[in-house]
Amino acid sequence: MSDIHAIPGLIKVLDSLDKDPMVRYEAAEALGALSHMSALDILEKYHNDPYISVTETCEQTIENINFHNNEKLKENTLKHIVYTSNDPAPGAPSFKHYHATFGPHKVGTNEAVAILCEDFKDKSALFKYEVAFVLRQMQNPNSAPALIKALDDSNEAPMVRHEAAETLGFIATPDCLPVLRKYRNDYM
Repeated sequence: MSDIHAIPGLIKVLDSLDKDPMVRYEAAEALGALSHMSALDILEKYHNDPYISVTETCEQTIENINFHNNEKLKENTLKHIVYTSNDPAPGAPSFKHYHATFGPHKVGTNEAVAILCEDFKDKSALFKYEVAFVLRQMQNPNSAPALIKALDDSNEAPMVRHEAAETLGFIATPDCLPVLRKYRNDYM
């Protein structure tokens, strides 16, 4: 919605340590999507959070805000975007890993899907969550095996498994339904 009036509420959620880390992560991510400099203090406060997903999101979001508020950095971004999401790694130098992943989805090919599916080998839960989100936008059936593997992995971070399940629901091929039924009562 790009409404900067949401910033105080999002800051309050991020600052509420009693909230689930996934909720706090989403608040930090939303602050990044708004790209308003007023969020930098709270993001700096939690860029060393005990939960790695919150830490990684705060670090990434700080870079995102700095990027969106620097015209020189924005000059080097990809201009032909296929999907409408706010790219979490629009092109700043410290975003190289994210940019390498989120650039291919803008092409929308099977090759791009294969590249993204390889990213499930990464150690970062936040990164794999974002990959699953991008795959949901693409809704390419070729991503189903990698998403099923992520969902089947009980050692995978709950946020990754959640996003993999949601993406499988959007892909909705016949091989997705049995897996989703298998985990419909799994509260991760």
